[in-house]
Amino acid sequence: MPTETRHILVIEDEPADFLLLQRHLRKHLPEVLCQRVASDEELTEALSRADWAAFISDYNVPGMNFRETLDRLQRERPDVPVVLVSGSVGEETAVELLKLGVADFVLKGHFARLVSAVERSIAEVAQRRARRLAERALGESQERLSMALAAAQMGVWEWNVATDEFHSTPQSAALFGLPDTVVGVAAFQQAIHPEDREATVNAARRAATTRETFEAEFRVVHPGGEVRWLYSLARARDDQHGVAGQLVGTVQDITARKAAERERQALEDQFRQAQKMEAVGRLASGVAHDFNNLLSIILGYGEALLDEIPPGDQRREDLEAVVEAGERAAGLTRQLLAFSRQQVIAPRALDLNEQVRGLDKLLRRLIGEDVELRLDLAEDLPQVTADPGQLEQVVMNLVVNARDAMPQGGQVSIATGITEVSRHTPALIPVEATGQFLTLTVADNGCGMDPAILERVCEPFFTTKEVGKGTGLGLSTVHGIVQQLGGHLGIESVVGQGSIFRIYLPPRQEAAAQATATAAAAEEDLSGHERVLLVEDEGELRSLLQRVLERNGYQVTAAPNGVLATELAASQAEPIDLIITDVVLPRLSGPQLVREVRHRHPAAAVLYLSGYTDETLLHHQALGAEAVLLSKPFSMQQLLATVRETLNRERAA
Repeated sequence: MPTETRHILVIEDEPADFLLLQRHLRKHLPEVLCQRVASDEELTEALSRADWAAFISDYNVPGMNFRETLDRLQRERPDVPVVLVSGSVGEETAVELLKLGVADFVLKGHFARLVSAVERSIAEVAQRRARRLAERALGESQERLSMALAAAQMGVWEWNVATDEFHSTPQSAALFGLPDTVVGVAAFQQAIHPEDREATVNAARRAATTRETFEAEFRVVHPGGEVRWLYSLARARDDQHGVAGQLVGTVQDITARKAAERERQALEDQFRQAQKMEAVGRLASGVAHDFNNLLSIILGYGEALLDEIPPGDQRREDLEAVVEAGERAAGLTRQLLAFSRQQVIAPRALDLNEQVRGLDKLLRRLIGEDVELRLDLAEDLPQVTADPGQLEQVVMNLVVNARDAMPQGGQVSIATGITEVSRHTPALIPVEATGQFLTLTVADNGCGMDPAILERVCEPFFTTKEVGKGTGLGLSTVHGIVQQLGGHLGIESVVGQGSIFRIYLPPRQEAAAQATATAAAAEEDLSGHERVLLVEDEGELRSLLQRVLERNGYQVTAAPNGVLATELAASQAEPIDLIITDVVLPRLSGPQLVREVRHRHPAAAVLYLSGYTDETLLHHQALGAEAVLLSKPFSMQQLLATVRETLNRERAA
């Protein structure tokens, strides 16, 4: 039997957006036919000549006011749902429009929810229409017959409070999960969910004796254990003596509607959480950026002084403590940036064991004295290719998760090793690459997880912690990082025994040769004679960098901003060999500065300095993968090595 055609009216001024929306709907709902209007006149004509199943409207249509259009649609077609599809509506406006009667809200371009939103809205309007019909029928003179006819597809029931008999139609009996159409009221009460039973039964008794309307949403438990949500509307009816004591009502299954309401609430909660995390992330990124400039100065001058103080001098020991504290502070800024997801990713060869040992003190402070931390690190492991900040984030997230699973204390163990991975290896990420993989295992003897939680544990925003004590992003971040590194993530857990998180990472190829090359680079002469244009708006850092470069033979011209730098470059007759510039500068950004200077000095190589801000990342993406980016804070040895490498690469090219 062919499916009945459903007509949907789309209020949209952009034909391309309409075609995209129509294509998505037709893909999933072939019976749908869409028509576009873009003015009040076209809307008037459309409303007069079609039986619409739903309205889909953009918020900003030139010449039309959405609120006025919504009011008109609700007046003229109250039974047709209005779904708002827009990319420019804020959270507060969206919530206000939902209160005014918009059936659902879908972000433009995110059409994954559009089909379910349209179908759900149509279904909900049908339910409201059926409810209104039932209420109207209850007021008519032939109340019982009219109500049964209006609710024929929902179910009708009657409760005689005096005799405690409960009568129901076959449809009602099936909805309640009752064995028969005539039962004692005790069987009816037993069918109601224990948590809803007392309130529902008391409300029904009260309505029967006081002639109030009974309206309730409650759960029932069917004999097989299935829980369903029901909506029931009933009114009291007097007996032949005029005494109140009977209830006659309808019942319908609203389980799907309740699920839709939960989904909408979850989406709203996720949206608010995402906004909160974005705000906190921006704050963390800004703080880290400022600290990185300061730390670059502290570490730079510390290194310079260390070069001047001989071994054995007490002042050298004090100064080494200052430099070590600065490096620890740099580690904290990396954690802030990892949290805010503004970290510049710089994969390199890493010793997995060294990374774990480097976190030992921090992890012990993090988990507290009532949790024991044990390390079991295998010897002679090959290196891995990873960003150290990302690897630290993975270990910290897993250890914090283990700590939270042991509120009364316990034991966390971190182990490394190497194992053979096959396509049969249990993993959340599909195993595509096989062979030898390094393993990083974090295990605890905490509360463990049941299969239902284990299935969702890596979903973004999913958390079993109390409100305010978990973001639901920790394990989803771990999952994403491991996937980015080309690895696998396996999880085992038993309730009451604990959990094991096992990460499989591919070994770095030719690690030994790479280590040899790295050692050779450390001994390379990093001095030079080239002309360098240095642009940095932080005055003390600029002076430090100029001092270090000039000590190593470079001819440096320094400027505090891009405008002055371009003027200095334009007046310089000799060619500039290297531009060292911060990406984010006042008045003229680093990339803009480079383009200006290269008009006069086209052969100049470029080294960008980054404070890890989100603007830096955007500029870096615009520059392409070949851009050389040195992230703050950096040591002066790193600066000199990167300068030399950049110049040598440019010369070879």
